[in-house]
Amino acid sequence: MDTLNVVVSRLDIYIIVASLVIVLGVGFYFYRFSRKSSENYFLGGRGLPGWANGVSYAAACMNSDVPPAYCGLMAATGLYLCWWYLGRFGLAFFICGILFGPFWRRLRLFTAPEYYSLRYGRGIGSVMRVWTASRSAFIGAVAWTGAGILGIHKIAGQLFHWKLSTTILIVIPFVFFYVYISGYKGVVSTDIIQSVIMIAANVMLAVAVLDYFGGPAALGRKLAATFGPSVISNIPPPADPHLGLMAVLAWMLGTSIGAGGDITQIGGPAEGQRILSCKSEKDAAWMYFTSEITLFILLILLTLPALGGILLWPDLHTLAYTPGHDPELIYGRMLGKFLGPGLLGFVLAGLIASVMSTVSANLNASGQVVANDVYRHLIRRDATERQMIRVGRVVMAIICGLGVVIAVQAKSIVSVAVFMLGLSSAELSANWAQWWWWRFNRYGRLAATFGGPAIFLVAQVFLRQVMKIKSMFTVGYVSTLAGIALTTLLWIVVTLLTEPDDPEVLKAFYLRARPLGFWGPIRRACGLEDADSGGRALVRGFLLTALGFAAVALLIMGMGSLYVGKFGQGAGLIFAFIALGAVFLRAFNRYFDRLSAGAAR
Repeated sequence: MDTLNVVVSRLDIYIIVASLVIVLGVGFYFYRFSRKSSENYFLGGRGLPGWANGVSYAAACMNSDVPPAYCGLMAATGLYLCWWYLGRFGLAFFICGILFGPFWRRLRLFTAPEYYSLRYGRGIGSVMRVWTASRSAFIGAVAWTGAGILGIHKIAGQLFHWKLSTTILIVIPFVFFYVYISGYKGVVSTDIIQSVIMIAANVMLAVAVLDYFGGPAALGRKLAATFGPSVISNIPPPADPHLGLMAVLAWMLGTSIGAGGDITQIGGPAEGQRILSCKSEKDAAWMYFTSEITLFILLILLTLPALGGILLWPDLHTLAYTPGHDPELIYGRMLGKFLGPGLLGFVLAGLIASVMSTVSANLNASGQVVANDVYRHLIRRDATERQMIRVGRVVMAIICGLGVVIAVQAKSIVSVAVFMLGLSSAELSANWAQWWWWRFNRYGRLAATFGGPAIFLVAQVFLRQVMKIKSMFTVGYVSTLAGIALTTLLWIVVTLLTEPDDPEVLKAFYLRARPLGFWGPIRRACGLEDADSGGRALVRGFLLTALGFAAVALLIMGMGSLYVGKFGQGAGLIFAFIALGAVFLRAFNRYFDRLSAGAAR
């Protein structure tokens, strides 16, 4: 472990302790509310505004693995690193918000896995429900909990010279106790506080780096002179080994196809919880919009200082990810170099906030889906509210333990992220099919769910062992695209070779959800007019999605340009964001009004 001789002052300790006391205070404040019912404990009473859930979900995405991983990627690439997260989440979040969020909320489910019983009926529907709940909790949530522990250790190990065991013994008990008492409403409330702390902490480090190098223009000139102009470009070079243009397009395709069709994915169940706890269908859409903007502002502010870091440690750019040159260590180095007493404590409080947000979100949501979709669905259908909460808490403890195992075994945070992303992407096209095509059936769903990950793993082995490709980024996006293509072919063939699902099950689902897409036979069987084609509504939705994504991308690139002294370009991009954003808001309101009118017929 790379270490630094950094003195953490008494003031730093006071700031960290004060932030933890505030978090615990919020947890105790919501303790009585969360005890009243499982709906209060797991969904906050279903009365939360979309913006609050959106900020909370952004905070949950900002695990403590994010600062070292994303700053490491910025060090290895350059300003265009923004396309790593724009590509992964930008288009996908708008697809979720415009084409799926309102429909999920319309179903009024307690947990997202209940969808499978509604869509496919008993038998295979029940199998899918139990499997989806179990994998999101015991695979997805465990993986990200472990990555969070590893991420905070990569920083604490440098600053405090802690062993991994010390980090685990300090972080996990506190987070578990906080989630145990607060319930979901407490988690969301503290996430909002923690988001403010994280933004302030990131701004402090970004300003400190600019001050050290003499301002934005001076920083940009030094970077271009040392590493070439591509390092301060917003567009990825086609031949970049870590984040080339083709890799960006591949990740965008891989994460956008299927987005929104399943909100309890292998990546964890926190997304579904935030949708189902929204107070209205429109709030469910705004959850995603707010989440994307908040998350991307957090990420751009977090990663920009790494551009100054590579001027001090150039090997982390020129020799990134080679033995002895781990760029994920740059964040810890920057904290020791640029921040003094007080500021360091504030940033460390932000790091603790990030791990608490992610782990607490996954723990509470995992407890919910296992208690409802495994325990009550299979074991005890007459389970009381108190028993549901108790089972949920036991599940939280199990996930904490398994997350520790992941943290001990994993070496690279980015490798965990790339693997989980590919594994979850293989089956995603089926998620759209189950919402938009009446003919997609339970057998196609089984083929995609179990065949997709298997195809992805085979592709990984083939690329590494047969093709001898060493880059984890290349292996990641190639195996992801191969997995999506082959899995899509698999479920189409299986669906067409097997009989359709029970018409009565399909009619019940359609009347409750009123989904978009190609449901003509079922719509007519329900006696509904076929005037406004679901296909046309999909086209309008996708056009609106592209508009929203373009606006947010302009904002993020504008902020990056300003940081490296490209003031004219940055101002122009931000002005374009404002103009395009205004057009999007007006178009979205018209689109949503039309959706609501269609559901009322």
